Amino acid sequence: MRPVPRPLLVILVLGAAARIWGFATAGPLWLDELFLDHNLERLSFVELAGPLLDGQNAPVAWLWLEKALWLGFGASEFGLRLPALIASLASLPLIAAVAGRALPTSFALFPVMLVTFSPFAIWQSFQLKPYAVDLGTALLLLWLGQRWVDSESDDGEGRRPWTLALVGGASVWLSLPAIFVLAGVGAVLALDAWRRPAQGRRFSTAAVGALWLLSFGAHYFLFLRPRPQPEWLYGFWSSGLMAWPPDRWDVFWLPRVLIQSLADPAGFAALAPVAAVLVVAGFATAA
Repeated sequence: MRPVPRPLLVILVLGAAARIWGFATAGPLWLDELFLDHNLERLSFVELAGPLLDGQNAPVAWLWLEKALWLGFGASEFGLRLPALIASLASLPLIAAVAGRALPTSFALFPVMLVTFSPFAIWQSFQLKPYAVDLGTALLLLWLGQRWVDSESDDGEGRRPWTLALVGGASVWLSLPAIFVLAGVGAVLALDAWRRPAQGRRFSTAAVGALWLLSFGAHYFLFLRPRPQPEWLYGFWSSGLMAWPPDRWDVFWLPRVLIQSLADPAGFAALAPVAAVLVVAGFATAA
């Protein structure tokens, strides 16, 4: 095992300390958290798989986990926020591992610092919301995908593809955005399998993708689609997703979203020029 560079270790320790301090000093549940707490208090495990109260929505596995904690700890802020803290702490070594595999050491520190010190990521580490779990899940899927692509075996054998298959299949029950991450990871895995001559790799990739789709389909059609959603929720999230079916103006959606992501990277508006330079340098290096 390679030693952890001291600057990286300092960054991760400071990020973990900020999250633990926020968790320990956070106040009582607030409006959005109280809506979810109301569901956990009023609804059984079976009822949580159906329509939720107060216009709420969340993945079933996350709701069941929080319900188990509610039964164990009651309406304790510490107990209900514990999954967010654990997921947020896990995201720190995961972003370090993902960035370390994808970038040179000097560049890898930048995305690590963005995730570690992001005000949004820190705040969500002590909220009764699934967003910290979303971040940790996304990074875990990226890391597992990297490990598989970086493996030298062309035959598709071993535990890595099936670990990714099981983790990816379970992730869509725990995190709603996980399916988008799986789409990106799956596209990279498909391209990687296509450039390798062995058929075993292609078969493993197809099998993994099929399992992901089956798991997502079961979660969506059995639990998510039957839930009625308030109109304001569609409006709230519409700016973050491309309209479907797309119209002629949607060709500008992806460039606009990319530019907006550089305007305020991880809550640090002052880093926008640095982020833009790094993105250009990244594309130049890849080319």
